Amino acid sequence: MAKKITPISFQICQVHIQRTIQTKLTKKPKSLAGQELLELSRKLTLLSKESFIKELDLWQEKHREFLSEKSIDDSGRLRYIHRMLRSAHYTLKRNLTYLFTYESVKNLPKTNNGLEGEFAHLKTKLRVHSGLKLENKMSLFLIILGLKIMKDKTKNEHFQHLFFTIIPNFFHFWHA
Repeated sequence: MAKKITPISFQICQVHIQRTIQTKLTKKPKSLAGQELLELSRKLTLLSKESFIKELDLWQEKHREFLSEKSIDDSGRLRYIHRMLRSAHYTLKRNLTYLFTYESVKNLPKTNNGLEGEFAHLKTKLRVHSGLKLENKMSLFLIILGLKIMKDKTKNEHFQHLFFTIIPNFFHFWHA
């Protein structure tokens, strides 16, 4: 979906990526590579894009051989041994483009925790109107969000960006 709405800058929540990595590696990975990757993911919100990429590349180079280890499974197929570690690493590599958008887009937060809190009341209001068609739900969503933005003009720059830039483009994409 990201490629279909490319003119719109978006940021993947760094905290959610950290949680994804922790889920794949567990809270206490047994391997040194897993421990180091988990620690690196925990620094995600503290490092710049350049620093994070440099550290991730160093980690990858240090553990290249470990990541490449394979064994033959019960069915006789050759498989990577450390699949969850490879998956966690690939999650970071695949999402690098969208993890640091906030560095180049003014007023874009690096996490969406604040937005999720704001959207909770919207979800409740939409649930009440469960019989609406999707198109009418989207219209109701825009009306509620628009009223909120107009009420809190000064303190909701993120919502203004969302309401006037992202959402109209998303709905255009949705109906195309």
